[in-house]
Amino acid sequence: METLFQGRKTVLISIAVFFLTQFQTLQTLAAESKPFFRNVRAQSMGGAAVATVNDESALFLNPAGLGKLRGGYVALVNPEIETNYETVSAIGANYSAVTAFLNPQAMHDLALRNPDKPMHMKLQILPAFVTTNFGFGLLANYTSTAEYTTNTGLVQLDYKNDIGLVLGYCFRLLEGRLKIGISGKILNRVEVSQTVTAGSTGLTLNNIAREGTGIGWDLGVIMTAPWAWLPTLAIVAHDVGNTKFSMGNGYFYPTGNKPNDQYQSVDVGISVFPYDGKTTRTSFTVEWRDAQNPESQDIYRRIHTGLEVNFSDFIYLRAGMNQRYYTAGLEMSFDRQQLQLATYGEEIGTYPSYREDRRFIFMYGFRF
Repeated sequence: METLFQGRKTVLISIAVFFLTQFQTLQTLAAESKPFFRNVRAQSMGGAAVATVNDESALFLNPAGLGKLRGGYVALVNPEIETNYETVSAIGANYSAVTAFLNPQAMHDLALRNPDKPMHMKLQILPAFVTTNFGFGLLANYTSTAEYTTNTGLVQLDYKNDIGLVLGYCFRLLEGRLKIGISGKILNRVEVSQTVTAGSTGLTLNNIAREGTGIGWDLGVIMTAPWAWLPTLAIVAHDVGNTKFSMGNGYFYPTGNKPNDQYQSVDVGISVFPYDGKTTRTSFTVEWRDAQNPESQDIYRRIHTGLEVNFSDFIYLRAGMNQRYYTAGLEMSFDRQQLQLATYGEEIGTYPSYREDRRFIFMYGFRF
């Protein structure tokens, strides 16, 4: 018993040393990075997920969450479609314009016709197999935003296409009260982040995209106290040591230019799970995003809170605060199918000029 205790003590000390090292070595990073991965459930709960995730999205949000799965399943189909009010209004009945998010020139033209309004579209799928403590999946993510600012005469274009594989595993210690998860991913990224003059032509991915392949790692810890309401502390280091897309010369757009690094970020979350009854369960969580970056002037960018009420594993009601804006969501979960809706506000302004982009997400899932 003493040997076992010493071994567990060593593990805990090692975890603490790791995270303290990361905080100390990365404090100088001033830029606040965007999350690598989002999904509909997390965004409906204010973007907070690292202490509550318990499905295939744990592969990216917190691999320690794989230890919370109660069994195995295949997420065969789970497309998420995301946009905002301005884009829906701009497209109107012209449904063919939906494909604009795949074309920088089309996004430029759409923004030009809708000045001073952010255009935003996203499509994401994550087919995966997960079971208790283990999972792997395939990610495909296409995200495109554009905005024409009349007082500058410029159009900001941002496009990201990630395609890759992810593999995760969780170690359960102390009778499951301590979970340590690790996941590795290999991704090919196509990226555009460019400001162009309004009216520009010939904007193609062949001309302006940067492409590269990278290997990245996430490490997460979930610690749950054996008390009522199961108070939980979770810490996750995403893209440990930075994910660099320096492999290969580009499979689709060999321009020779590499995407920007996906910088490491450390997220900390706490949660409680009040037991409401035989058919109702509640979870409440608070998350501090990008904890190793103390230089951000706007602390609200890093605050995320979420609430979920589960009725008989059939109806889920969700709400929260993403940065300084409200979020809400609804899920209907059938035997093998899921329907999820969410809305959240994203901060797109710069300190101290705050600006909300109200977004909407729809997801249909099929599992077996």
